[in-house]
Parts: sequence; structure tokens; C-alpha cells
Amino acid sequence: MASLIAGFEYDIFISYRQKDNKGEKWVSEFVESLTTELESAFKENVSVYFDINPTDGLLETYDVNDSLKKKLKCLVFIPIISRTYCDPNSFAWEHEFKAFAGQSAEDQFGLKITLPNGNVINRILPIRIHDLDLADLKLCESVLGGALRGVDFVYKTSGVNRPLRPIEEHPQDNIYKTYYRDQINKVANAIKDIITSIRKTDLHDVVTQEKRSGVHSQTKPKKTILYIGSAIAIMILVLLYVFIRSISGSPEPIEKTIAVLPFDKWFSNNDYSYLGDQIPSMINFELSRISSIDVISFNSTRHYQFPDITRSRVIGKECGANILVQGSIELRNNDNDISIQIQLINSNTENTIWNDKFNCKLDSLQSIRSKIVFGIAQAMKVKLTPGEIEQFQTGVTKNSDAYSNFLSGNYQEEATALASIGKIYQDSISYERAIKFYDKAIKYDSTFALAYARRSISLSSAYYTLEMTGKGIIEKCKEDADKAIRLNPGLAEAYNADGFYYYYCKKDYKNALVCFKKASELDPGNWQPVFYTSMVYRRMGEWSNSQALVARVLKRNPQDALVLTNIGTSYCYLRIYDSALIYNNMAIKLMPNWSSPYINKLLALLLRNGDTREARNFIDTASKNTGYRFQKDKIMLDIYDGKFSDALFKTELSEEDDFDNQGDRLLHYAYIYGYLGRHERAKTYYDSALVFYVKRLGKQSDPLDYIQAGQAYAGLNNYTKAIQSAKKGIELINDPLKKYDNLIQVAEIYIKCGDYKNGLKKLDELLNNPSNLSVKLLMLDPVWNPVKNNPEFIKLLNNKQ
Repeated sequence: MASLIAGFEYDIFISYRQKDNKGEKWVSEFVESLTTELESAFKENVSVYFDINPTDGLLETYDVNDSLKKKLKCLVFIPIISRTYCDPNSFAWEHEFKAFAGQSAEDQFGLKITLPNGNVINRILPIRIHDLDLADLKLCESVLGGALRGVDFVYKTSGVNRPLRPIEEHPQDNIYKTYYRDQINKVANAIKDIITSIRKTDLHDVVTQEKRSGVHSQTKPKKTILYIGSAIAIMILVLLYVFIRSISGSPEPIEKTIAVLPFDKWFSNNDYSYLGDQIPSMINFELSRISSIDVISFNSTRHYQFPDITRSRVIGKECGANILVQGSIELRNNDNDISIQIQLINSNTENTIWNDKFNCKLDSLQSIRSKIVFGIAQAMKVKLTPGEIEQFQTGVTKNSDAYSNFLSGNYQEEATALASIGKIYQDSISYERAIKFYDKAIKYDSTFALAYARRSISLSSAYYTLEMTGKGIIEKCKEDADKAIRLNPGLAEAYNADGFYYYYCKKDYKNALVCFKKASELDPGNWQPVFYTSMVYRRMGEWSNSQALVARVLKRNPQDALVLTNIGTSYCYLRIYDSALIYNNMAIKLMPNWSSPYINKLLALLLRNGDTREARNFIDTASKNTGYRFQKDKIMLDIYDGKFSDALFKTELSEEDDFDNQGDRLLHYAYIYGYLGRHERAKTYYDSALVFYVKRLGKQSDPLDYIQAGQAYAGLNNYTKAIQSAKKGIELINDPLKKYDNLIQVAEIYIKCGDYKNGLKKLDELLNNPSNLSVKLLMLDPVWNPVKNNPEFIKLLNNKQ
């Protein structure tokens, strides 16, 4: 098959070492996958040369020079860069890789192509399947004439460095967070960019030649017209650049934006494993207190586990930073001495702009904290204010044992929070363990304000997640927050702790707002109080304030799945479903084993399209990636599709954790039997559900329990009590967001009770306010069947289409 460009033999040439295609036949599978992807990227057939013979390069019986010269006449050269490829003695290296670089540099297009957006791309498109030794990397870059920039297919985790497989058993462990299917698509897109640009260049050359030959000649335009045309062209290019930046998925780096990456640990003692996380976290925290630089949240960089310098440009672009902090930690002399190597890298040029080593005793780690920060600030040419200098010179505690326990507590607290959203760093983590480390820190230094604040936050988080439910937890949260404020009235984290107490423990959003705002004023560079202020505003129904703050948070947290899925959730409530899907997709890509963004995306799909087929396909993928069953969601889809027998079967196969509680499961049985026309059976389950919720309400006054009891009363035809119970539940909710979530069920209860007027009134209220209800979902859910032919219901739908 000929090339798309006349005079060329092939469009793509695949070069590899034969030993890299043994066993799993990785290269052959890559070529097959790429060929399939190219079929969907190009309208024409793209020719690919791939020599699958048992020796490296072309068969030795061929005339190497003549055969290669012909076959290497291609548009794109793809070398499979492995640990064995960069070998000057190999056939592929000498007669394919180096030969193409020299040959293409002399043809009409050259080795490097300028894309329409102005970027320059090399016609050699490396596919890296291993992290390379520095010597191999430099050898490869010497031929390329610059940094090795291609597409990585590397699976890297502790002790593992191998090619990425199409199907990985543990994709979440890959520190690069790359997926085979996505990388194949990137290769195809890069090839399309290269070939499209070459074809445009080729066409331009043909037209130019025709003009020189007198074909289609025209009168030379006046200079005035030329100047106007140039001005318009420049204006269009400027507008196009602004537009491209506005839709780009990654934030644009600004001057002095820095990101701290996880540090490599050059020691094996697990007792000190927290240092690899906490030292860069500490540096990140201190740098965020400098007013003249922007610091990306460490939550957005934690997943870049010990990246090599060649990925700096990609990382900088992804997290929006033009300066990266990389480092390593080494313990010596029986783990008594610590050595911290730190370097600053310009992510645009991939050049190291500063590096230094800091040594101290492990028990005096805090002593070099200020030296590191001052060194980084000086290298970045940042002028510190007198107040900033003073705060860096002042340690958080004078006791080394208090500090080491404090760092261990931080590691436990942060790792536990990340584990709750699918990022497992260590098995033995919990808020309770974090609290015990903070206890020790405070025992060594009873004036350690920051330790009190962090202990308060851990207590409120443990209470909120139900990890700790004993008596006195809420009171202890408040005591610690108040103690931290008394010890250090200027400590932002103390007010953060107070904010979490009101937000998580008391549901007192007004006081939570006051505390988080105070923390943000004291520490403007800290993203956390800004984020939780936006969440409080959302709870209070102040959407414009919430969205404005979220935009600020995203600037410092472009790679934080928690932030991204919360943004997606907000867009879902606001019925901007495309944006909701985009942000949840970003969260899923970052944390593919965390179920929450999948759940949020599933809801957005149903609300936007009302398409259960798409939702079913998505659930299968979500379940496979997360291990979460999604059983209740599968039952819901069967109900939406009218497959009530299937829904009943899935309910019978359900487990305790698939529903909110046993009463929720009993109600689902009742709903399904009702749809099946087995009303007596349905009443039995409604009765059992009512007994469950009445018993719960005797112990606690939960608004949702009242509403669920109302569902049971309605199913038993006790309409008076059903509506009374539903009203009581809504009255007890002082959270606008939670109110609209539960108002959907109240509308259902009114409809079941035959009070269509009030039921439709509630639906109108829901559709006129941010909520998880849409016209598509109303048309899909059979719970609304009694009013689907009602003129007012039809009018309501038509008005909201």
C-alpha cells in the first residue's frame, strides 16, 4: 500500500528490537491496536510497515542499504524505546533509528514539522515502554536533537518497570496513571497531526509551484489591502489562541507558579516511610504562605510518584506550574542522619535551575525547614516580606519528638482522607491512629497549637465518616479547636478546625462559614478553607458564591479528584450536564478506583439523556474499575426500563451494604411488587418498612426517616399520615441542598396520595431550582405514571424542555 504522499513508500515505519516482542508479543499487539485506531482517525487507509521477522531489522539476506532507503521513505517513524533499544550495536538503532533521522532531515519536509497551532513536532514519534537509564536517555536525545517526547506505555510501581498492558489487573497502582486505550488514542492523534501538517505543506508546495509556473496567476494586490489582510489574520490568530486556551483541559501556567512533587525515598525502614510524603507536604505548606507565588496543592501532585525529569513538561502542563520541586530523602548512620536533595526544574524547558542538599540529624528535622524554603525562594528570585521571614524562622514546636509525632499524625490523617476517595497509600491508616500520634505530640509539647488543630480536624473527620462514634467526640473537637486558637490566635489551621467542627459535627453552616473565611484571611495561599467555604455556600443554596470560589480552588487543585467531582456535582445541580460529565471524567481519570465520581457521572447521564442503555454500559465499566457493586443503581435502571421481574431478582441478590439501610431495601421490595401488580405483597413490605422507620424515629429524629416513613404510609393508603410525616421531615431540614434532594420523595408521596395539585407544585419548585431532577428523568421514572397524562404535568414538561 502506497503512502498518502506521492514519492513516499509508507506512512508509518515501526522500529523495534525483536527481543521486546517475545512472550506477550507486546509490539505486535501495539501495532494491531494502533492500526485499528488509525482506521477511525483517517478517512483514507494509512500504510504501516511492520517487519515481524525473527531477527532485528530487515532480513540479513537483503541488501541493507537499498532496502532500508526505500522502506524508510516514510512520513512517521515510530521506535519502540525499551531498555534494549538504545544500543549502538543493534541493527534497529544504527540502520533504522539513526538512518531515518538523517534521511528525513534531508527530504522536502525535514525532521521537524510545524503544526497549525505553531507547535513543532518531530516525525520520530517515540513509544517508550520502560523508564530508561540516564545514559540511554541521553543517547536517544542526542539523535532526536532534544528531549525525548513521545507517548509513554510504562507501568511503574514499587520495584516494577515494564510495558503497559491493554488490561491491567491493578491499574490504580501505576504511578503514571496512564491507560493503554488512552495512550493508543494519543499516538493516533499525534500521527494524524503530523501527516495532516505534511499534507498541507505538500499542497502548499504544489500550489506555490503552479503559481511560479503561471497557473492561476492573478494581479498583485495593492499594499494597502495586504496590510489590512495581515492585520485581520493576526487578529484571527490571537482570537484563536485565546479560544484554544479557554477550552484547554489544563490551566495555563503563570509566572512563579510552583508544584511540589513526592520525594523519592532512598531507604528501606518503613518506620520512616511517612517522610517521603510529609517533607514535600511540609515544603508545600510553607511555600503556600509566600504571597508572591502561586503554589499548586500537594493533593494535585501526590499521584506523580517519583517522576523522571523527562516528564516535567507534561506534569507542568497538567498541574499548571512552570516550576517543579523534586527531591529525594536518604537516611544514614543507622537512620540517625537525614539528607534531603532538592532540585527546581523549569517545566517549560525541562532544565534544572537550582539544586542543593540539606543535611541534619533526624531528631532536628525542623531545623532545616527554613533553610529549604529560603533556598527555594532565592532560586525563584522571590523577595520575602519581613513577616514571612519571621514565620519561617519560627518553628511550630521546640520539641523534636513532638514534631516527629506530629508529622506521623499528618501522614495518617492525610492518607486516611485520601483512602476514603480511593487512593490507598498504606493499609494501616485511620483517623484514630492519626489522633494517637497527635496525642503523643501534645504530650511532648502541651503548647503545640498546630497539633491541637490537626487533632480536632481528625476527630471531626472520624465523627463524620462514622469511624469513631463514642461519646464526647464532638465536645473534644471543639475543645481542641478552642485551645489552638487560644495558643495561637493567628493560626489559620485553628479556624479551619473550628470550621470542620461546625460543618461536620453540628451542621451549623453559618458559623462554619465564619470560621473558614477567617482561616482564608489568615492564610490566603491555603486552598482548603476556600474549598470548604464554597461547599458551605452550596449547602446554603448560594450557588453564585459557591461557583466563584470553586474556580479559585481549581487553579491550585487541577489534579484533585475530590475537587473535580464536587465541581461536577455542582454543575449537575445547576443542570449544566455536559460540564458535570467533563469534571467527573477528569476525577475518574485521576482516581479510577474511587466510586463517587462514577456515581455522580451516572446521575448526570440519566438527568441529561434519560438513556438507560448508556447508563448500563457505564455501570459495567464503573463496577469493574472500582469493585463497587452498584446494585441499587442496577435495580433502579431495571425499574426505569419496566423490567420489574429483573429488578426483583436483583433485589433478592442484594447485600446489606447495597442499600442505605434495611428499611430502604424493604421499600424497594414494596415498590417493585406494586409495579408487578402484586399489591398485597407490596403492602406486606410497606408495613415492615414502616415498623423499621417508626422504631428508628423512637431513638432519633432523622428527617429522612420521616420521609421514608411517609413513603410507607402512602403505600398502605394512610394518606393523612403519609403527608404529615413527609412535611415533618422537610421542616426539619435546614440545608437547602439536602432539602431539594428529599423534596423529590415528598413530591412522590403527594402523587401516591392522589394530591396531584401539591405534587405538581413540588415538581415545579424542583425544576425551577438547582436539584437532581430533570424533564428526561421525569419521563423515564414510572413513579410519575399516575400524572403522565395530566394536562398540568404535560404543560410543566413542555415549559421546561
